[in-house]
Amino acid sequence: EGERRRIADPCEQGGGQGRGQAGVEETGAVEAERMGDMAARVLNALPLGEKLHVVEVGAGQGVFLKYLADTAGKNLGSATGFDPAWRGQPGTGPTPARLYADLFDANTAARLPHTPNIVVSRHTIEHVQQPLKFLVTIRDAVPPGATVRMAIETIGMAGGSARAARTRG
Repeated sequence: EGERRRIADPCEQGGGQGRGQAGVEETGAVEAERMGDMAARVLNALPLGEKLHVVEVGAGQGVFLKYLADTAGKNLGSATGFDPAWRGQPGTGPTPARLYADLFDANTAARLPHTPNIVVSRHTIEHVQQPLKFLVTIRDAVPPGATVRMAIETIGMAGGSARAARTRG
């Protein structure tokens, strides 16, 4: 495996403690910390010298994708997001990100101008009716060797399904 860049991860410095208990006034700071955590993990997974070609599944209006693109700076190759909730024109978004109101699957992945080397999904699977199908779709669309990073809010949000899966073996 190639050498990797190292970006400070707030979780490793105790910054990830106490999540989920924040008051309304702390929500912005907590979300900013979470975005920083995920951005650090994504960029640390990228081998040195390799450009970031990222796809975000469940990108919303592109807030995290823009944050990640800005954090990557000159290491950014492309930033593309997919979310049926995208309200803008196809292929537009917060610069330099491009967003589409489509589901991410093998068909949309095949139309990307650059092969993604990292796929992220933040707080999306909790809202999906068929989480296993969602994961299989992503797996089938991601090229070999790409990294997939997911952030899941809490197991309590998907607890029923998780407990059922554990009890079946």
